[in-house]
Amino acid sequence: MFQKRVDQVIEKMKTDGLKQILVSEPCSIYYLTGVDVGPGERLFALYLNDEGRKVLFLNTLFTV
Repeated sequence: MFQKRVDQVIEKMKTDGLKQILVSEPCSIYYLTGVDVGPGERLFALYLNDEGRKVLFLNTLFTV
Protein backbone atom coordinates (compact mmCIF):
# COMPACT_ATOMS: atom_id res chain seq x y z
CA MET A 1 0.00 0.00 0.00
CA PHE A 2 1.33 3.40 -0.94
CA GLN A 3 0.16 5.24 2.18
CA LYS A 4 1.21 8.71 0.99
CA ARG A 5 -0.90 8.36 -2.18
CA VAL A 6 -3.89 7.07 -0.21
CA ASP A 7 -3.53 9.93 2.27
CA GLN A 8 -3.56 12.42 -0.60
CA VAL A 9 -6.79 10.92 -1.92
CA ILE A 10 -8.36 11.05 1.54
CA GLU A 11 -7.38 14.71 1.95
CA LYS A 12 -8.95 15.50 -1.43
CA MET A 13 -12.09 13.61 -0.38
CA LYS A 14 -12.34 15.77 2.75
CA THR A 15 -11.82 18.94 0.70
CA ASP A 16 -14.64 17.87 -1.63
CA GLY A 17 -16.94 16.86 1.24
CA LEU A 18 -16.92 13.13 0.48
CA LYS A 19 -17.20 10.63 3.33
CA GLN A 20 -16.33 7.54 1.30
CA ILE A 21 -15.42 6.39 -2.20
CA LEU A 22 -15.23 3.12 -4.09
CA VAL A 23 -12.37 2.84 -6.59
CA SER A 24 -13.02 0.16 -9.21
CA GLU A 25 -10.52 0.97 -11.97
CA PRO A 26 -7.71 -1.64 -11.73
CA CYS A 27 -5.04 0.89 -12.81
CA SER A 28 -6.12 3.30 -10.06
CA ILE A 29 -6.14 0.51 -7.48
CA TYR A 30 -2.63 -0.48 -8.58
CA TYR A 31 -1.48 3.15 -8.26
CA LEU A 32 -2.81 3.37 -4.71
CA THR A 33 -1.96 -0.11 -3.43
CA GLY A 34 0.61 -1.78 -5.67
CA VAL A 35 -1.78 -4.74 -6.06
CA ASP A 36 -1.79 -5.79 -9.72
CA VAL A 37 -4.75 -7.99 -10.67
CA GLY A 38 -6.43 -8.40 -14.04
CA PRO A 39 -9.95 -9.12 -12.76
CA GLY A 40 -11.71 -9.41 -16.10
CA GLU A 41 -15.42 -9.14 -15.38
CA ARG A 42 -15.08 -9.99 -11.68
CA LEU A 43 -15.41 -7.54 -8.83
CA PHE A 44 -12.21 -5.73 -7.85
CA ALA A 45 -12.60 -2.57 -5.80
CA LEU A 46 -10.94 -0.47 -3.13
CA TYR A 47 -13.10 1.22 -0.47
CA LEU A 48 -11.73 4.34 1.24
CA ASN A 49 -13.41 6.49 3.86
CA ASP A 50 -12.52 9.87 5.35
CA GLU A 51 -11.32 8.26 8.60
CA GLY A 52 -8.60 6.31 6.79
CA ARG A 53 -10.30 2.91 6.58
CA LYS A 54 -9.24 0.87 3.56
CA VAL A 55 -10.84 -2.35 2.31
CA LEU A 56 -9.85 -4.24 -0.82
CA PHE A 57 -12.59 -6.36 -2.40
CA LEU A 58 -11.65 -9.08 -4.84
CA ASN A 59 -12.80 -12.49 -5.95
CA THR A 60 -11.37 -15.51 -4.14
CA LEU A 61 -9.90 -16.69 -7.45
CA PHE A 62 -7.12 -14.15 -6.95
CA THR A 63 -4.45 -14.40 -4.29
CA VAL A 64 -2.85 -11.23 -2.99
